Amino acid sequence: MHPFRGNEKNCCWSGLGAEAGFFFTALLSDRRMDPVSQKTPLSSTIETALAGFVTFNDFVELRFPFVFDPRCCVGASDGVEFDGIVSLSTEKTFDVDLKKLASLVPDLRLCAEVTFQPDGSVITDDLKTPFESIESHLGSMAVKIYPRGNSRLGLDPYVSAKINPSKISYGFNAFSDIHTLGQALPVAMSAFVRGCPDLAALVDVAGCQVMRVDSTSGVHCATVADVSALLKRISHVQIGHVHAAGSMGAYAEREQKILAKSGDTVYVNPRSEHQRGAAYPKGPEAREEGKRLTQELRRDPGNAALAARVEALSDPDYQAYCEKLLRLEARTLRRGLVGQLERLGITDWDGTAVDLIRCERQLADAGTSFVHSLWAHVWRPVLTALWGDPSMSLANETELEQKITTYYEENAVGRARSMGTRRALTHLRAIIDRGWTAAKLSPPASQATWYRTIGELVDAGISLADLQACDGTAESRLAAGVVVSLRSVLEVQAVSSAPAWFKPADLSRWLDDQYLLSVPHRHRRAVGDGLVDCIGSDDGLCGPVDQRPDTDAEIFAFLDRSAGHGLGSHAGRFPPEVDWDLIVVQSEVADLRVPAVPRHPQLRLV
Repeated sequence: MHPFRGNEKNCCWSGLGAEAGFFFTALLSDRRMDPVSQKTPLSSTIETALAGFVTFNDFVELRFPFVFDPRCCVGASDGVEFDGIVSLSTEKTFDVDLKKLASLVPDLRLCAEVTFQPDGSVITDDLKTPFESIESHLGSMAVKIYPRGNSRLGLDPYVSAKINPSKISYGFNAFSDIHTLGQALPVAMSAFVRGCPDLAALVDVAGCQVMRVDSTSGVHCATVADVSALLKRISHVQIGHVHAAGSMGAYAEREQKILAKSGDTVYVNPRSEHQRGAAYPKGPEAREEGKRLTQELRRDPGNAALAARVEALSDPDYQAYCEKLLRLEARTLRRGLVGQLERLGITDWDGTAVDLIRCERQLADAGTSFVHSLWAHVWRPVLTALWGDPSMSLANETELEQKITTYYEENAVGRARSMGTRRALTHLRAIIDRGWTAAKLSPPASQATWYRTIGELVDAGISLADLQACDGTAESRLAAGVVVSLRSVLEVQAVSSAPAWFKPADLSRWLDDQYLLSVPHRHRRAVGDGLVDCIGSDDGLCGPVDQRPDTDAEIFAFLDRSAGHGLGSHAGRFPPEVDWDLIVVQSEVADLRVPAVPRHPQLRLV
């Protein structure tokens, strides 16, 4: 208690009589009166539990920028139309002509699925699902070409690739020993070069950018019912800025489409541009995947890669392991990667895969696992909400009342024991009878008392997720009695080591430096562990280089060569004089984005 609070309260009691004054003075004499003033912190306990999880990389998305090549690249399109508004882009420098690109890349597809065979060969087919909707269940590699880049963002053409390093290495992803980006990113880069060698020769492989990283772990429960019970609790979690999809009224309407397609999956912060979470039972997903791949194998019996994956997924030990596994995935987008690195003290990441590996090694030298930190940042609040006393159950109110009374007797003195117990039971009864949402909107006391009491109930051993799961019905109370507390689950069943059936794969197939070095792309190639090596010298480059003109003489020659090739309305000659002041005035009226100076002699201005 604050040393000056006594005088303030004594003034408030003045005029109430000697009896009241004597009673209040007696209360002030006991400095330990303040009820539950020392709450037991969960942070150290939660951090210990999080450290027990083994995480691995489950999915990466890379962006490979095209290098300007006069054989397939043309001047950037000047007019950019978006929602009926035409603007001029100053950031883009070129586009890719797909007809010319097709002459350099045999069997060119804008969206392709690349399957890797055990003998090293690849099978390329059209992508059967939208590229943007592909998640970590991908068992091959998905590639999409953006020939015009992104005009609104000023991005030059690029190739986007989604790869699951675990699945292309093992055929499954229930567990993996690819624990670092120093393993995952070179595997992904190597897979792109091997799967699309002609396309890789036209892009900057060593300068590819990381757009998304998935880190994964899970909880191996005692029974399948425990998996469903924990998943049900996660679906109601609201703690700080973290919430499960559909659990908060402010976001529920916008998340209905996500909920309609989620099935057994519970998404956490599903619309975040930084980090998202996904929790789902692995058993049904593994069974569905095995069934789907078996059907595909019947249609294509000669596909050795499908046969190997079906064999791996059909292993009885693997299936038994997946049945009781609750999967916890953390999906970190580019903004989330930047934010996590800044939280860890690194602010000089340039966005590339090679430099991200450098940052990861720098953190590893300081004792921090970057992949694990990405996963922990997403699931720390959720696991905190699920934490609780294994013996606490909302279904047995008599035993619950006894334990709450015992808690206040141990943590408070004087009248605070009875007052705190009465207040806690009143709030608990309101939550059970009316539901969490209704009780929070109209609490038995003030909002400040509400949050204080909820904190004390959590300290007493009732998990926040159990309280939030109450919706005022008898079914929710009975379901609460089925829940196995996450504390007991994590202490003995967190995924902390490789299962007995797991056999590490030989990753050297994907880290073969010689193969990467043999692919011509300028004079830089990505090698084994994510470093960059040089081939030859600048005098004899082994691939196309940026040959755009720099001097006036070169510009004249370039325009002469460009005449008749459709590079612009003024091909073969300089553009006419332009009244830039007039264009600026017109742009303000039409809400156009106009360059301050011409960026290129081929800019079509009129």
